[in-house]
Amino acid sequence: MSDKVQIDAGVLATLVACAKDHIQDIETGIQEGLYDKADNADLETKKAALNTASLLVPASPDEKKAKLREALGQGKSVDTTHGLYIKIAADTIALLRKVDVFRVIDSVRPDNIDGVSRSTLANWIKAKRPDLGTEVDEVMAELA
Repeated sequence: MSDKVQIDAGVLATLVACAKDHIQDIETGIQEGLYDKADNADLETKKAALNTASLLVPASPDEKKAKLREALGQGKSVDTTHGLYIKIAADTIALLRKVDVFRVIDSVRPDNIDGVSRSTLANWIKAKRPDLGTEVDEVMAELA
C-alpha cells in the first residue's frame, strides 16, 4: 500500500486555505486567552504540515507576481530581474551586443510572472547602456 494519494489541485488549495485559517484561529485564540496553549501542543506540527502542503498548491499568476514583488522588496533589485532577460544573449548588460538587442527585447512575453514589459526592459537597457539607445528605440519601433 502506498502512502501517496492523488488529489485535485483545487481541492488541495481549499484544504490548505482551511488549514491556514484554522491555525490562525488557534494562534489568535491563544494570544487572546480563549484557547489554552497546552491543549494545542501539536500546533507546530500542524504548521509544518501546512507549509509542506502549501508547496504542492500551484500558484496563480497573481500570486506569482505578488511573490516577485515581495522578493524585490526584500533586497532583490530591479537590475537583477531585468538582468535575467539579458542572460539569453549575454552574461551581463555590459556584454550585451547591439545585434542581440532585438532578441532580448522580443523575448519578453506580456504574461510573464516577473512584471517586466518590453518597455521597462528597453528603458532599463538604455539607462544601463546609453550606447545602445538608438538600437533599442529602433527595435521598439519595429515591435510596435
